[in-house]
Amino acid sequence: MAKKMKKMTSKGNDNLVEEISEDFDRFEAWVIENGKYLVAGCIVLVLLVAVVFTVIVVRSSMARKNVEMFAQANTQEEITAALEKAPSAVSAPSARFRLASIYLEKKDYNAARVQFELIAKDGSNPFLAEKASLSLGYLDELTGKKAEALKVFAGIADNIQTFPDLRAEAAYAAGRIYFEQKNYERARTYLSRFRPDSGTVTGVWGTYANTLLQKLPAIPSAEKKAAAPASAAKK
Repeated sequence: MAKKMKKMTSKGNDNLVEEISEDFDRFEAWVIENGKYLVAGCIVLVLLVAVVFTVIVVRSSMARKNVEMFAQANTQEEITAALEKAPSAVSAPSARFRLASIYLEKKDYNAARVQFELIAKDGSNPFLAEKASLSLGYLDELTGKKAEALKVFAGIADNIQTFPDLRAEAAYAAGRIYFEQKNYERARTYLSRFRPDSGTVTGVWGTYANTLLQKLPAIPSAEKKAAAPASAAKK
């Protein structure tokens, strides 16, 4: 290759051609000496790309199959079988919610609790995880554990990192239990936390809370006088 380049150039560029020719000669020698390693490296690279591509295709195919499998599962037996096959699938948390609902209808509260706890521990779907925690509070209330339920509701309502809609629902639930306990001061605190707004889910719970607020006894005049200076100082 170097000889051919010399013939194709003028004498005025002999030095430049000599340097380029020497570079090509060295490169050709290196390819001849290390050609088998270069070919082997290319083959390995091609195989790696093929493996990665295959994994992506297989995972996509499995994900589609899992979605179809969970979508077709409706009965307790079908959902349970689907969860056994793909417990970590993206659709698994929502399937567990449906399974828990079936258990609730059958009043199998222990089985429902197991599903809610599994969803709450699964961080793949943060909203469903928090919804499951809220559901555990309802389950406590349903089984007569009002103190435990109130603790769950208040904890969710006070957690500013929780989704607003769930916080509003939890605040209403906490205010409702406080109302039943005739702890009107605490009930007012939670029931007045979210304002009514029919345009959002948060506002819907605020509307429910506002309705219950209207049933609270009026604040005693002594408390009003004590609260007035404090509110004035804040302003």
